[in-house]
Amino acid sequence: MWDGPSVGQTGAGRAGVRERDGPGRAAVGALRRRAARWLIVAAAFGTAAAVVAFHEVLTDDPPDVGSAGGGAVVSRVVDGDTLRVTVDGRDVTVRLLGVDAPEMPDGCGAKEATAALETLLPVGTPVTLTVDPEADDMDRWGRWLRYLDVAGVDAAESLSRAGLVGAWFPKGEPEPERYPVYEAAVSAARSERVGSWAECPGLGR
Repeated sequence: MWDGPSVGQTGAGRAGVRERDGPGRAAVGALRRRAARWLIVAAAFGTAAAVVAFHEVLTDDPPDVGSAGGGAVVSRVVDGDTLRVTVDGRDVTVRLLGVDAPEMPDGCGAKEATAALETLLPVGTPVTLTVDPEADDMDRWGRWLRYLDVAGVDAAESLSRAGLVGAWFPKGEPEPERYPVYEAAVSAARSERVGSWAECPGLGR
């Protein structure tokens, strides 16, 4: 099962195997404005290279997302790889598949990863949650294990490219489908000392 600290989520079924709700192109401008705010956050932590990488991710022209029923909306970011999401009126904890962020509050790069996710996913942001067919539906703490996309942008990949998380999945578990993408992004960020790689010997596990 997926490892990590308990965040108090209990019980969540496989209801909504692919919960979808997301902004169309009208919302992309707002997403890009949030990227500009991220520049300020990252600069405060001295992560200039991460600013560039993260901004490039968000300034791509993302495809329309649309809705296939069952809205998912961010209610709170817990840390760099975990957040609370309201799905059809139900508040659940979501753990991003395939990556691992440094542990709050004292892990090297933890505050930077959390701040970046908070900027990418402010409270009220509609998101798309996707199940990996090979992964567990939940971890042992009841957190939903999901890929999360906002306006066509994969949040975990964005954090990976920005040098704020490591690629990871538990030993003995199937490799997540998107893991190779995250692993490549992390490898590139690490070799170029992007983001927290400039200061931290490792990110996550």
